[in-house]
Amino acid sequence: MKIYTKQGDAGKTTLFDPVPIQKHDDAVTAMGAIDELISFLGLVKVGYGGDGQAEFIGCAQKKLFSMCAHIACRENPAFRSFDADTEELERRMDHMQAEMLERDTFAPPGSCELSAHIDVARAVCRRAETRLSALNSRKPVSPEAMRYINRLSDYLYILARYADFVYIIRKVVSESMNAANRSGGEVICMSESLSLADAERVMARVTEKARETGLSVAVAAVKPDGLPIAAHAMDGVFPISFNLAIKKAYTAAALKTPTHELQKLAAPGKELYGIDADGKITVVGGGTPVIRDGKLLGAIGVSGGTAAEDTALAEYGAIVVSI
Repeated sequence: MKIYTKQGDAGKTTLFDPVPIQKHDDAVTAMGAIDELISFLGLVKVGYGGDGQAEFIGCAQKKLFSMCAHIACRENPAFRSFDADTEELERRMDHMQAEMLERDTFAPPGSCELSAHIDVARAVCRRAETRLSALNSRKPVSPEAMRYINRLSDYLYILARYADFVYIIRKVVSESMNAANRSGGEVICMSESLSLADAERVMARVTEKARETGLSVAVAAVKPDGLPIAAHAMDGVFPISFNLAIKKAYTAAALKTPTHELQKLAAPGKELYGIDADGKITVVGGGTPVIRDGKLLGAIGVSGGTAAEDTALAEYGAIVVSI
């Protein structure tokens, strides 16, 4: 079957019904903008590889195809409700915003290639929304579809900012790690996790060491992804120290960097200034990655003494468990 029909040579086309309409008709231009958006989302999807975000972008492409079917024929059975999808976009936006640092100004595109591609998709989505609005003023469009494409553009904006956020953290931490490696430090890569037995052993040794120095501390151990394995508090430890030990361990694992090193990068005017604003990350000394044969197995967090004392105990625990 040939792709060309020559029926559009006069600047007209047909949608669901056989009545020809102009190619600059609001319905045609709306579908064209959505088609362009679907294409740019494909570029974004490729940028994410095969992870869950790529899968979600693929679902959005399918929803937009369904929207085109709705524009071509309001009664087309391919059209389905968009409300649940709009709610999912909102949920994902809330989750990303909760993890990011607050910004006071609009961020210009281009911090990294992925965020730049997402921003292009966002701009096309805004245009598709205006085309859909123009069509809606002449021929009613589903309110659910209007809400979905509006929220999709918001989502793409937040997604681009989140891509920037992840890129900047990885870049800064990577540069910090490379500097340490040039000074003889270990090369860190992901591998198997600390076991519960490992966590119990390090907690016992660290609390024993703390007791020898007259300290009462809390100790926590987490997996490479920051998920807790175990935590222990010595008698007399304040609850805040228990929670802080877990946070220190999470930070050291998530950013693959000792928390006292992050403190330097988070000083006013530095690249990670404000990284601890959301409450999930801390730059207080006492969190240390656990490395064995150059592989990241998790992290240890200690809290209860001074930052220097906590750091020394965490480093001691990391050495104990890595032997």
